[in-house]
Amino acid sequence: MWQELPSRGQRKDNFLVAPMKTDDQTDDRLYQLLGNINKAKQIYENGRLLYVAATRAKKRLYLLAQSKVKDNGEELSVALPDKSTLLSQLWPA
Repeated sequence: MWQELPSRGQRKDNFLVAPMKTDDQTDDRLYQLLGNINKAKQIYENGRLLYVAATRAKKRLYLLAQSKVKDNGEELSVALPDKSTLLSQLWPA
């Protein structure tokens, strides 16, 4: 896994590289860091994609979603969507 990093005024490319995980490797912080960076980038990309799709509607915009329902024993409630979904971007609204 790798990530290109911004440089400070230099014209050189900066890369952060983590080796592939092995079966016996349980806690590789560099690999986890790069994974978290990639997850954050994907969340921002989903937000951009949703914005572009929603602002291109000419007359109508239909949004459909599916979410899980939690049963607390006494009442049913809607579960929060996974953070990697487009629905999570709209959930606060």
